Amino acid sequence: MLVDRIEWVVLPDQATAAAAQQNGEVDWWESPITDLVPVLRRNRNVAVDIADPLGNIGCFRMNHLYPPFKDVRARRAILMAMSQEDYMRALVGDDRALWKPQPSFFTPATPFYTEEGGDILKGPRNLGAAKKLLAESGYAGQPVTCLVAQDQPITKAQGDITADLLKRLGMNVDFVATDWGTVGARRAVKTPPGQGGWNMFHTWFAGADGINPAVNYWIRANGDKAWFGWPDVPEFEAG
Repeated sequence: MLVDRIEWVVLPDQATAAAAQQNGEVDWWESPITDLVPVLRRNRNVAVDIADPLGNIGCFRMNHLYPPFKDVRARRAILMAMSQEDYMRALVGDDRALWKPQPSFFTPATPFYTEEGGDILKGPRNLGAAKKLLAESGYAGQPVTCLVAQDQPITKAQGDITADLLKRLGMNVDFVATDWGTVGARRAVKTPPGQGGWNMFHTWFAGADGINPAVNYWIRANGDKAWFGWPDVPEFEAG
């Protein structure tokens, strides 16, 4: 039998989606929340597995146009303190078969994968050193506008971890709890954060997007032509 049509159904409520999956009302659920995975596993008519071996790559995107993340020291402070493990456990739980830390822009187990430049994400997290570096960047308590889509389990979990991280670094968090459509529109705005702009947002990429450096658009650092956040690093672009 040939299937000539796939219908996509949006069920924002996770409990409703879980019930629909178990009742056979839907055939596939892309991203169930961690708390519901054990329930789905107990249903013999539901298979819980990794459909795409390339997985997804989480993204903490900073705005390079305005303080504090205009200064590379502030960006490095975040990377020094950030625990990828905290994010992954919030997203998919404690089953290490479902996630792995990734100190790279590229997809693991693919030909161009490299961890060069990723050492800052490895090893124990250093909150003290991160606070010191953040102070050296000139950060003085100004609000950091974080766009967090609450209607997507992935970005909601990412945002919750980030809000806690920034507060532990001593940052003043302006937590904008909104929906993904609003994040998608606002992230294109280049005005200052206090005038409708932003300092950071979360998203994710399919692992397939991170295989080939030639088309890996989010690593470009060519200013106004770069992806949202607009990093401008001529030395990087010169290669």
